[in-house]
Amino acid sequence: MVTVNLLGCAAAANQIYVGQLGQLGCKTQGPFAPSPPSPPAPGSTVTGTVVVYHSHSVRNNTAAEDGTPVESLGTSQTAYTAIFTSQETGDETRARFTLGAAGEAPDVVTGDRVTFTVRQGSSRGRLLLDSPVFCDPNSDLCLDSETAVSNQTSTGEKDFVVDGKPLNITSMIMLATVCGVRPPISMTALRGTLFNANQNAATTKVTLQHYYSTCTFGKLSYLPENSLITEVSLPCTGLYQTLANGKKIMYDSVNSCDDPEWTGWTRDSLAAAQTALGVLDFSNYKRRVTFLAWRPACPWAGVANVGCQYTCDTLINQDTPSVYLSGLFHELGHNIGLHHANRWNNGVNEEYGDFTDPMGMGDPVNDPYQNKSMVCLSAPQAYKAGWVTPAFNFSVVGGSFSPGVPTVIAVPSMHLTDRSFAYVNISYLSDFLPSWPSAAGGVPRSNQLFISYRVKQPMLGYDSGLADELSRKVYLHSYNATYRVPPRPDPDSTEMTTSLIAILALKAGSVSGGLMKVDTQFRFNYGSLPGVRGTVNGLNIRPLSLNATHAVLSVCYFRALSEADVDNGCNNGPTTSTTSKVTAAAAKALAAKPTNAKFPAVTAAEPTAAEPTASKGPCAKPTATKPTATKPTATKPTAAEPTATKPTATKPTATKPTATKPTATKPTAAEPTATEPTAAKPTATTATKLTATTAAKPTATKPTATKTGITTTDKSPAAPA
Repeated sequence: MVTVNLLGCAAAANQIYVGQLGQLGCKTQGPFAPSPPSPPAPGSTVTGTVVVYHSHSVRNNTAAEDGTPVESLGTSQTAYTAIFTSQETGDETRARFTLGAAGEAPDVVTGDRVTFTVRQGSSRGRLLLDSPVFCDPNSDLCLDSETAVSNQTSTGEKDFVVDGKPLNITSMIMLATVCGVRPPISMTALRGTLFNANQNAATTKVTLQHYYSTCTFGKLSYLPENSLITEVSLPCTGLYQTLANGKKIMYDSVNSCDDPEWTGWTRDSLAAAQTALGVLDFSNYKRRVTFLAWRPACPWAGVANVGCQYTCDTLINQDTPSVYLSGLFHELGHNIGLHHANRWNNGVNEEYGDFTDPMGMGDPVNDPYQNKSMVCLSAPQAYKAGWVTPAFNFSVVGGSFSPGVPTVIAVPSMHLTDRSFAYVNISYLSDFLPSWPSAAGGVPRSNQLFISYRVKQPMLGYDSGLADELSRKVYLHSYNATYRVPPRPDPDSTEMTTSLIAILALKAGSVSGGLMKVDTQFRFNYGSLPGVRGTVNGLNIRPLSLNATHAVLSVCYFRALSEADVDNGCNNGPTTSTTSKVTAAAAKALAAKPTNAKFPAVTAAEPTAAEPTASKGPCAKPTATKPTATKPTATKPTAAEPTATKPTATKPTATKPTATKPTATKPTAAEPTATEPTAAKPTATTATKLTATTAAKPTATKPTATKTGITTTDKSPAAPA
């Protein structure tokens, strides 16, 4: 005998149904529009939960090689809504609001609680240009954003990977026929875009599942058993909400595209999916994606919540028989709290300008159906998401570099390992002060440089969608936001977003049709730094050799603007002859004794008499900088930290490493920490030695089972996200 709880079922026909699994269910009123609450009086305050949407228009770029039009994201808009819930009845009212002039640099994400002052009601919309008061005709509420105060912040901690611990993504996917118009993609094609066709074998095309598995090194798993997918039908018009005066606000699926439509489509899609699938509780399915038939009223390719502590919504304006996969990846990137990947160009920070990152313009080239290749996140974006950690940690003010003495490092290509870039903390900065909400607390920040190396891989592999001209290049990104615990999306400001600032190669030129030049060195004076004397404090970074797996770089800290000044200026290293020998030694070390075909060994170069030394004391040995959970700080290496030798008071010797030498033991990528170095974590070298790295064994497309428990079928035992 089976007992079924049908309490609460309305006494009407068709209220009890049989689900797909044969169980009885009761149609609830859960996702439908609520009854009207009592209106707040002008001058009173109301506290609501904020919903933040990013929408993106569409533009067509031309792929560089064959002229194939490739759909790409264009300009973006941000929309804000507050949800007010009655404590007495549980009824909800949604009201749009604007930030006015305060919208330049807000620190607000979906799930934040904000208290607003209600002003005199009106149906005129915004009262004045850039006025902080906006009257929403769909709620009859006028909210004053200028006096709004943060009540409680959302962390979004379930969306970011923390300490490398893997997560399972859960989702509810709905293919919606709207007002009789069905998206031009079949359910079979949609499933084939989202999930690998054979869960027990390697995939033969790029899917969203493969995208996540490859770009996160198995830290995020997107599996069919953790998702629901169904077709739903939406009306031409439906109820959005009922106002306090009894007026019913309807959404218009044909002619409008604003919060009433976004909310109505998502809410009614979930209600239809509930009936179709026989699932009474969708709370375990965090990401909710609705594919709509293309409509001219919606000028965007997609719209998505920025951050989501509990659930997050995404709408895709589907106009082709195949999914714009990097666009979907982009929207879901907003869900986990990532902002756009920008680029500095002649003093202007260009939104979307980073063509190496899908959060910018990083679309796969020569792949119009986007099912054979992919472009993964840039180093700072992947670091923010918790997918990668630095292979090298340096701090300028923390003493990692000796002035005028180059440090030579071998930076692995990002496809090899999840510890793949060089992190340089230039100096701490004063806290970032958000423009909204009022009296928001400062956000810690640092002047940070991310140095990465990208090498295009074969089809289906990591960065397989990079243009040939972007492969085997060194990329420098600035990123001032520091890691917050628990993790939280950064303020939406160019001061806190990731920005591509330079591309380096062995030969100067340009890429992307001349959009950005390629230099042979990066030389920049950061000026006065806290705790450091003088007004000249700069870095000179040069690639010495580039191959299929590593970039050998010279990183030099200069405190003089030219070689003729008292201190060495680093322009060509200590001397021309020394630089050439360092270059030769570095190239020789990379080519020598490859212990693994995919990850050749990198050994320390033998010192020569001509190499630079520290003439007084061990100050030439840099100290590894380890970013902590809040701010990167310069700390001294512990006894367990791998070092090449112990420096004497005069010059490092060429003796063999002691017991502290890193072993071949593979680290567990699932739990990298910033404070406990493992054998795979390289340290900063002396002035003339090449750092030895023993990073985890990589593969071109997916991690091995020894790293995170990921098998070759892209599956992972993990907590739901």
